[in-house]
Amino acid sequence: LAQLQATQKQLIRSEKEAAFGIMAARVRHELRNVLNLVRAPVEMVRNNFRKGDPLNLQKEPNLIIAEMESAIDAITKLDQMIDRDLSFFQDRQLNLKRGSIEPVIKAAIESIRPLSLANGVEIVQKLLSADPDLPAIAIDEDQMQLVFINLIRNACQAMPTGGIITILVFIEAYHTNRSLVQSFTQVDVDRLVISIKDTGIGIPTEEQSQIFDAFYTTKPKGLGLGLLNVKNVIESHGGQIVVDSQIGRGTEFTIRIPLTQPL
Repeated sequence: LAQLQATQKQLIRSEKEAAFGIMAARVRHELRNVLNLVRAPVEMVRNNFRKGDPLNLQKEPNLIIAEMESAIDAITKLDQMIDRDLSFFQDRQLNLKRGSIEPVIKAAIESIRPLSLANGVEIVQKLLSADPDLPAIAIDEDQMQLVFINLIRNACQAMPTGGIITILVFIEAYHTNRSLVQSFTQVDVDRLVISIKDTGIGIPTEEQSQIFDAFYTTKPKGLGLGLLNVKNVIESHGGQIVVDSQIGRGTEFTIRIPLTQPL
């Protein structure tokens, strides 16, 4: 058993090392793009004042502010890429604390608010229960917030001309005959379920089995590691994530996390 475990760890390490070459090229490309976006406005302001302020920026502080905001936006995108994609090579150590999932979801929604407003996307969050208080669950709040940010961002990007994201939260429980019900009143409460559903363009059936693979992406920008990281975080919590999508009707990601996970 020890030899099998050692072999498994070596295989995982080898896969990551093999993937590093591909990732290094993509990271280099993305970094150059972002750094060029930072450099352009900064150099423009510097060169202007070196030449004696021919653009008269000294009397137009709003123009300087606009250029600096462009640089800050580019740096923010770089920071998001690090959180979203580069954690693939990070040994994940969860900081589990027992608490409610709702504040984590709400924080993710607020983080994505500028994008949802820009795309005309409405985000609706619903609790499917008569009980207003969800039971506490052991989660790493920072990691889970990144999960929801990633999924909500993807949903917004799938609806560039507007739409609706519906986030459902409920407890999945079983009767003694193991028939599925949605209720807080059952004794055999099992899993917390979070469903994130959009009304976007959808994902082709043949691609749905690939979206959690490393470096798979249909976007012109990005490393193709976002959903892989999402899957890794969910599975490290003892949970699972599945996708269901139809072209022209939207996509739904469903997350299930055991309520009984120990701290």
